[in-house]
Amino acid sequence: MLGAIPEPFTGSKPVNYSAGDSIITPGEGDQHAWLLLDGLVRQFDILDDGTQFSLNIYKQGSVFSLSWLFGGCDSNYFYEALSDIVVVRVNAQTYRTFIETHPQLALDMLKRLSRGLDGIFSRLSINSKNDAAARILNEIRLTSLRFGQVGQPVPITNSALANRTGLARETVSRTVRKLIEDDTLRKTPDGLELRAPYN
Repeated sequence: MLGAIPEPFTGSKPVNYSAGDSIITPGEGDQHAWLLLDGLVRQFDILDDGTQFSLNIYKQGSVFSLSWLFGGCDSNYFYEALSDIVVVRVNAQTYRTFIETHPQLALDMLKRLSRGLDGIFSRLSINSKNDAAARILNEIRLTSLRFGQVGQPVPITNSALANRTGLARETVSRTVRKLIEDDTLRKTPDGLELRAPYN
């Protein structure tokens, strides 16, 4: 868990959610900036066929969502706790005013945004090729980069891979088995590990 609550969230009461809890639904939550003190949060959409498609995973220290805080966009997606989490929130305008007077924090946010956009562009590029193996390998690589686990096993389930790639769970299971047989992936007690040159 993060240490002392940073400005401008100082004075805000931490709120706990359990894994699986809904935090924000479309049309809600955009009056606030949300700081994730502990745990993981998933941002996702629900497709026309009813399946969920993961768009982003927020980790400890993340503020969501920049799209409504600075882009003037509405809250169009779902946010749920992937693990037990702790969040604090502050009025969106209060947060924007604070950022305007703290350029170092704004620069840090820009760096995070740039890394996030790079991941999104990579996912779009791979997904447009409609190659299940490439999509799965790319998602594991992005997850390892995001959580500082490059070269280490990534704890990710087939269900999570299906949600994040838009593939059917059966397709993911079949493809992961083949990638393990081909020694492109290695299954360990800690998760799936990318083999060279994919890591």
